[in-house]
Amino acid sequence: MKLSQLFRKNLTIIILLAVLAFLFTVAAQGMESKDFVITLLRGLSVGSITFLVASGFSLIFGLLDVLNLAHGTLFMIGAYVGWTVYVRPDTFVDLLAPLALLISGFLLGDVWKVLVSKIKLKGSIRKVLPWLGILLSGWILFSILKTYPISIWEPGNYALSPIGISYLATQGIRGQFPPPDMS
Repeated sequence: MKLSQLFRKNLTIIILLAVLAFLFTVAAQGMESKDFVITLLRGLSVGSITFLVASGFSLIFGLLDVLNLAHGTLFMIGAYVGWTVYVRPDTFVDLLAPLALLISGFLLGDVWKVLVSKIKLKGSIRKVLPWLGILLSGWILFSILKTYPISIWEPGNYALSPIGISYLATQGIRGQFPPPDMS
């Protein structure tokens, strides 16, 4: 293959690379090298996350023919959990025990199915009993954890709320956080 044919075949890619090189050169001249590297890495990280969301969306739509608009919600939840773990790592440690219980409940589902199948119950009770278990566990969960978010973020103290911390981060101010209350 001749060089002219190769150039003609890949003309769009060559023009795109030339435009990107020009934009990177102009951007690099306007800022310090440290700031340019930070901006470049932030752009790559946001681009890769956007690619992951878009590829997941297209895979689900292409394979299952289901338009799943929950990808944005899952992305938002993952971003919030990641941000919370980054800002307040102690909350992640506090959530490990309930998370481990939840995961073990899902993993032991087959064991529970075998154990429950050995119990002989009448037809109507057999249908109602799982729902009573779900209602009981939901009631226990909501009665125990109804103030858990308040204990994490302390609504009376604006400086420790997510809004205050993100405001400090956008202003480039390092927050002075009080030590955790051990009582």
